[in-house]
Amino acid sequence: YPPWYAVFTLPLALLSIDVAVRMWFLLNIAMLLVSAWLLTDGWEPRKRLYSFIAAFLFLPIFGALIVGQYVFPTILGMALIVYSLKHQRVGLLALGMALVTFKPHIGIFLLLAVVIHLILRRDEFGRRAFWATALTGIFLFLVGFIADRAWPVTYFQSLFNFKNVSEC
Repeated sequence: YPPWYAVFTLPLALLSIDVAVRMWFLLNIAMLLVSAWLLTDGWEPRKRLYSFIAAFLFLPIFGALIVGQYVFPTILGMALIVYSLKHQRVGLLALGMALVTFKPHIGIFLLLAVVIHLILRRDEFGRRAFWATALTGIFLFLVGFIADRAWPVTYFQSLFNFKNVSEC
């Protein structure tokens, strides 16, 4: 995972393990519910409420909640991107783009597609959103140095050495 993930989740590490696990579980539920809320924007209220229940019935989501996987910031990021493109919200788009980097092997494809979309838009929202996303990327790059002074080198080494971990 990128080093800024460790920086942003550091407050959980300051808690006891039992409390941190419960807090992470509740944060995941909150991110899932906010994602469902954003993705069902414009739906009639009853169907929107049913979507909250349906989100938990999707087996991979249920499994990720139980295991405590780090997919929920990425899901929230993707929901924020969809919502912000629909409503032209620059700040939410930049936040969504930052969140999809937490699972870079998944988020990179969406990130690239949205950047290309913003460049091709050639309107005021596209320009503002592109620069907000670029500044957010620079911010995350710099925050990475809080976690590891040599993070660009060690991060890419960890990606290429992953096969050694999987062989264990």
